[in-house]
Amino acid sequence: MLNLLSKLIDRGIARKVNRKRLARQQREDNVREEWAEALVSLETKRAGMQWIADNQRSPNNQDASALFRLSPELRIAIYGYLYAGLDVFIYEITPYHLTDLVIRTDRRLRLFSFSETCLLAYHESQEYIYKHAVFCVEHAFCVRLLPFFVAPTWLHTIRHLRLQFLVEGLYSQAWPSLLPPHDEATWEEAWDIVSNMKGLQLLVVKLRLRGRFIAEHAEQKLSESLKKVRGVDYYKLSLDWIPSSEAFSESDSTPWHLVKVPEFPDTSTAGFRCSDLL
Repeated sequence: MLNLLSKLIDRGIARKVNRKRLARQQREDNVREEWAEALVSLETKRAGMQWIADNQRSPNNQDASALFRLSPELRIAIYGYLYAGLDVFIYEITPYHLTDLVIRTDRRLRLFSFSETCLLAYHESQEYIYKHAVFCVEHAFCVRLLPFFVAPTWLHTIRHLRLQFLVEGLYSQAWPSLLPPHDEATWEEAWDIVSNMKGLQLLVVKLRLRGRFIAEHAEQKLSESLKKVRGVDYYKLSLDWIPSSEAFSESDSTPWHLVKVPEFPDTSTAGFRCSDLL
């Protein structure tokens, strides 16, 4: 009797465990499908941006404007006054709202009002912004989404980029499988995008682990992604943990300089959409 009761209890527990496992698998599959569908829908947006870039008309001369009667050198000096020391923070609205990104600066009106006056002002001022502003990104999947929100011309015009990524759980064999957009595939795709930014001159990267353990093979995989970026004039890397391997050590094969950099400014306050920057 006790034997039969024990078997019934074991079967009940096994069925309950299986139901929970199936429910968790279903939730994970749903997250993966949502991410894949979001990327497919954003491909249409990127194709539209490319069409606009290919078919955009040239700006007309603005002879009636006192500003545009000045020499190009003086106009560039004026843009430098408007946008000097500009930091642009890019982050997500919510972890699973993938239809837009958010950007924040302390000078929104200065950033957009002038460039909206005419096409010539847009071309000249936006080029200056992308060349001289420091773009700060907090998540790898935000970098993964940048090509959907920033026109290719401007993406390759960016010169200064600061990245702060949480790497907890990446490439960890003991960690549960990470779901997109926080998984290893998104991490690697983000670094593919950074490595193909043709105008990049300054890159500052801070990797955060938040006190968690990281295995040597995980450090090796992370460093391989960072090594994709070559030809940057100034490449600084900071870690918030002491590496347990030689993966991040400086050598002839590492393009970065391993240093400590200050904490990034807080970006938790309300921002505005990255599409405003196009």
